[in-house]
Amino acid sequence: MGYESVLIKVGEFGLYQKLLCGLFVFYTTFLCGINYYTQVFIFDTPPHRCYDAVVDGYQMQYNATWEDVLPWIPREQGYPSKCSKVDSNDARQFLNQTSTYFTNLDLQDADPGTFTNIRKSVLTYVESSSHKTCDDGWSYDHDLIFPTITSQNDWVCDADWKSTVIHTIFWIGNTVGSFVWGFTNDTFGRKPTVLLTHGIYFLAGIATLFSQDMVYLCICRFLVGCAHHTVSHLPYLLVVEYCGVTTRTVPLLMVMVSYTCASMTVPWIAMWLPSWNYLAALAPTAVLPVLLCWK
Repeated sequence: MGYESVLIKVGEFGLYQKLLCGLFVFYTTFLCGINYYTQVFIFDTPPHRCYDAVVDGYQMQYNATWEDVLPWIPREQGYPSKCSKVDSNDARQFLNQTSTYFTNLDLQDADPGTFTNIRKSVLTYVESSSHKTCDDGWSYDHDLIFPTITSQNDWVCDADWKSTVIHTIFWIGNTVGSFVWGFTNDTFGRKPTVLLTHGIYFLAGIATLFSQDMVYLCICRFLVGCAHHTVSHLPYLLVVEYCGVTTRTVPLLMVMVSYTCASMTVPWIAMWLPSWNYLAALAPTAVLPVLLCWK
């Protein structure tokens, strides 16, 4: 009697298979989705501009919004520059212009016509002034996204390649992991490989929290990438083998539903958390139930 015949005899999709699909496949795929979108957010680049002591000081003093400061940012191809600022040769004129603009912000509602003229004067001044690079660092808008690894390390402008390299190394790790875990799967079996990949997923994810430089981060994200897809795909294959031929689309459906749920959940969590560290800690911590419940 063949394996498929045995499944038909004992039940192609009984309670055991349903639990495997609803818990094991769904949860491990959810982990995969959470960890991937966590990486997207913790390496995201928030809106930014050059830091200017005078402009930023007035912004804080008058509680001005990010949009209120935009007229003071030089334009590049019609958009506010992220890598240059006004280099005023006449400090007195610059101070007078900034003082006049920010002290009259309340005129936006009270006297829009007068404020429009003041704003046009600022735009003309900024356009006619010489510009320089961000020699004092950058200011970031964190209204929608927490401080990220990218903003924390100022990986913008000339250094914006660094976050891209880390993403690339993650996917290189994913490719390498496909061969490594394929070998361990064939040599030691699927259950030990599932345990190993979840263990590496957890340890490398936690290690990301203690990153001190880009090399360390690259190593951590390479290891996370190595285990990334295997964390969900191998449990899926394991469960498919326990399901009958006519019900093997159910585990696949669980994979699609779970990953979709993860992709919708992480952005909402990211909006409420104060820093990238919390999200980076949450993602690997979610792996613990699999490790703790393993037999």
